[in-house]
Amino acid sequence: SVHEISGNGGLLFVGTLGGYYRLDNGGSTFAVHNRGMLNALVSSLASNGSFVYAANYGPGFFRSADGGVNWTEANSGLTNRQMTAIATRGSILFAATFGGGVFVSTDGGSSWNAKSRGLNSPYIMSLFDGGDAIYAGTRSGLNKSTDNGETWVSLNGGVLNDMDISAILVEGSTITVTADYYGVFVSSNGGGVWTMQNAGLPTDPSFYALLRSGTRLYTALGYDGLYESTDNGASWSVGALDLPPFTAIYSILKRGGDLFLGTDYGLYLSQDQGANWTDVGDGLPFAGSVRSMLPVTSGSSIYLLAGMDGQSVWRRKMSEMTAAEGAPAPQAFELGQNYPNPFNPSTSISFALPSEMHARLTVENALGVEVAVL
Repeated sequence: SVHEISGNGGLLFVGTLGGYYRLDNGGSTFAVHNRGMLNALVSSLASNGSFVYAANYGPGFFRSADGGVNWTEANSGLTNRQMTAIATRGSILFAATFGGGVFVSTDGGSSWNAKSRGLNSPYIMSLFDGGDAIYAGTRSGLNKSTDNGETWVSLNGGVLNDMDISAILVEGSTITVTADYYGVFVSSNGGGVWTMQNAGLPTDPSFYALLRSGTRLYTALGYDGLYESTDNGASWSVGALDLPPFTAIYSILKRGGDLFLGTDYGLYLSQDQGANWTDVGDGLPFAGSVRSMLPVTSGSSIYLLAGMDGQSVWRRKMSEMTAAEGAPAPQAFELGQNYPNPFNPSTSISFALPSEMHARLTVENALGVEVAVL
């Protein structure tokens, strides 16, 4: 089964239970590239330009200098190889392990050093780069490091202790986390004080995804379905009511004004913030669930890749799904309001184009001086 899809330039990389695969032509054919890598579950993939990195649950860390053709084991200093996630911040690599804490490399993975001082648990479930800090979700709550992992501080606030933090979303000073079997917790002061925001959620929830789209929050709860909030998590309501009964939802993707749901019944699309959903999974096998999605440009077209549980990777042109559902393309360029606003340290800006084209988005200050090109 496919556990992760990642992109690097014109290449795509897929981690599976059988190892690691490289895709050179946008999804039409796959070639196995496990040379030098042990056959194991590839739990996470990342790249910082020079290398492609693969985290394996068991064999540990591998890297490739030739786009994923040949792999070299790079476990020097890793005392625990049960890797659950990797993250990059420039040239710095972070490796999360289940039972060994966090390891950091500053030389592309050639050597690793344990950086777990202050962590509230060595069992790491999730990593999130919040811009000015790295966040680690463990089986005992949430942690934060502002010095690239040298020291960690707990952000439990006396509330998240002994909770499994399965997803993290950082938006300025507001942090939202999901805790399996407990619910959603929000802190508006960087993790000092937490508030449980479970109004409307089912009891004992298991979370699979957490995503913001504009002023809405969405969370996928498997067979409990999709839940959404329009008040930053204060209250939740069941979404995607027009999906078939007993549909399990495992993944959510936002692309512009389009929302996609990956389910055990295929793919669904909404172009009105989740009010209505349409089946766009034509051609997908009936057996297997969509666990991951990734938009990718191949040639002059944009495709949506779907990583399926036990059914490999499938793809379809994005335009075939969005245009076929009766949503006309914008007649002119549209620029949406950024969120959050004001923002610190990051914000999201949405825009729409009347047709496929190269776009250049510039950011100017109050004096009209260009400060960034996106």
